[in-house]
Amino acid sequence: SRRWRGIYTPSSTCSHGDNIAAQVHAEAERKKEEIRERAERQLAAELERQAATEEERERLRADLVRQETERKNASQRKRQLAAKLKGMENKLLKGGQLLDKAATQEAELRKAKQELTRKQEAERRMANEMRAPVSFASLHAIEPQQLRRQRRVLAWNLHAIEQTQSRGRRRVDGVGRLKFDFHTGGRSSWST
Repeated sequence: SRRWRGIYTPSSTCSHGDNIAAQVHAEAERKKEEIRERAERQLAAELERQAATEEERERLRADLVRQETERKNASQRKRQLAAKLKGMENKLLKGGQLLDKAATQEAELRKAKQELTRKQEAERRMANEMRAPVSFASLHAIEPQQLRRQRRVLAWNLHAIEQTQSRGRRRVDGVGRLKFDFHTGGRSSWST
């Protein structure tokens, strides 16, 4: 290379300058390629993130729709169960009322039978007393006050027996014929 007094001539720097230019050019190309690859990676990552975000949105939207459907179904099932429960409560209430009515009628029947039995026993005692042979002497032996009392008791007992027999027969016949019909939903009917 030629040099004259510290001055570089173009021919002296040309080969060295070509090397530097090539290095600068190669470095620029490398950096350009790095920037392009980095931009592509960032773009791909951004696209992937957007796709993931869109998928996430779709998944969340599908979850919301599913949850809303489940909520509506649960609400409908709850209403159906409440209606069914109310119907069962009504049936139990009606059944309980029928049982109460049957128990009341049974108690009335038992009471009527006891009353009839007691009256029949009183009637039997009276009949036995009336059949007993009465002597004239035994009648005079009874004091008049005791005789009046016995007549009143006898008259009252006879009246009570007649009343009880007629009322007892009606009550026993009526209550005794009460039937429970399962085919009509538990409504009771009187047979004739």
